[in-house]
Amino acid sequence: MDLCNGLRSRVFLDDVGSNPSRCSYGQQRMEEKKMSWADRAIKLLQEGKEATIKPHGNSMKPKVKSGATVILEPIDIEDIEVGDIVLCRVSGRVYLHLVKAKQGNRVLIGNNRGGTNGWTKAVYGVAIDINNE
Repeated sequence: MDLCNGLRSRVFLDDVGSNPSRCSYGQQRMEEKKMSWADRAIKLLQEGKEATIKPHGNSMKPKVKSGATVILEPIDIEDIEVGDIVLCRVSGRVYLHLVKAKQGNRVLIGNNRGGTNGWTKAVYGVAIDINNE
């Protein structure tokens, strides 16, 4: 599931740095709200805590339905296995997707429909419970 609708705008805002005149305050606040759930989940996981998210999208059906409640726990990249569902960042985008392959300290991320997103080392957590109800 691509969990960051609007992330391109968010990345743009981050790239703007100290020049906020390049985008409106309203747009900046809107993009921060869109990403705040991911930022919060990643922060909790980096602190060694569990995080609960409700992703939206259909790329992980039927393993994870849109709006499912997913509980994540932190994981070291060494402990990740092919088939795990992880919260990760690939090329600047945040996903809750499958680990398709593992090579050293990086993993290939993809959806449940045969697509791949790319290789990454930025894995924040693994799904330990998925409630599709």
